[in-house]
Amino acid sequence: MTEETSGPLFENNGYCEICDSEVRFIAWGEWLRDLYLCSRCGCVPRERALMRAIKRFKPNYRQIAVHESSPAKRGVSSKLLNECEAYSYSFYFPDSVPGAFNEETGGTCENIEKMTLEDESVDLFVTQDVFEHINDPVAAFSEVERVLRKGGAHIFTVPIVRGPYPSERRAFYGPNGISHFKEPEYHGDPIDENGALVTFDYGYDIVEHIYKTGMTPIVLDIVDWRYGIKAELNEVIVSIKK
Repeated sequence: MTEETSGPLFENNGYCEICDSEVRFIAWGEWLRDLYLCSRCGCVPRERALMRAIKRFKPNYRQIAVHESSPAKRGVSSKLLNECEAYSYSFYFPDSVPGAFNEETGGTCENIEKMTLEDESVDLFVTQDVFEHINDPVAAFSEVERVLRKGGAHIFTVPIVRGPYPSERRAFYGPNGISHFKEPEYHGDPIDENGALVTFDYGYDIVEHIYKTGMTPIVLDIVDWRYGIKAELNEVIVSIKK
């Protein structure tokens, strides 16, 4: 990964589908996934790709029941919070009662592998770079499928770092603590300054976990410079409940 430069690597005019404005997209380094920013709202390419997918597959997102697990404090999360009539969100707090309201975040406590949300209560389930931090992807995808209504969609990002090669587990949370199978790696966490431990390095075979739930996944790799959508590991996965 290349560090941020002292000046822009390149710039281009375009339209941001998150702040819905004509903007200038500015790349502050070669690692576009984190450094190719909207000059107005500061969003990054994967957020813009995610919003494009939401608008394509759930164009009525403002009027339907939307739930987001572990939202950020910007980008798509802020847009959904501000625009959707029935948007809810949750974080996972290991020491909190599942389903309990958390005053600090304003959301509820939910373990995505075993949620308290009612069956078929959500039309759109959103996660942004969450699934590389969970223990049991099949359990989590199954829970998402359970809470989705028929025709509902799970639209999410996850870094597919291994591409065509098989997924590998990096770590496991067990009753006796954490077992590491690779050097520990942490990503930014909206509720923990220490970061979130990466448990999986995924390849495209992540879709096999989704197929096991009965949902049909589609992997999108969108490139559209006009809308600032271009970066490494920028895939969006859309899983539809039949």
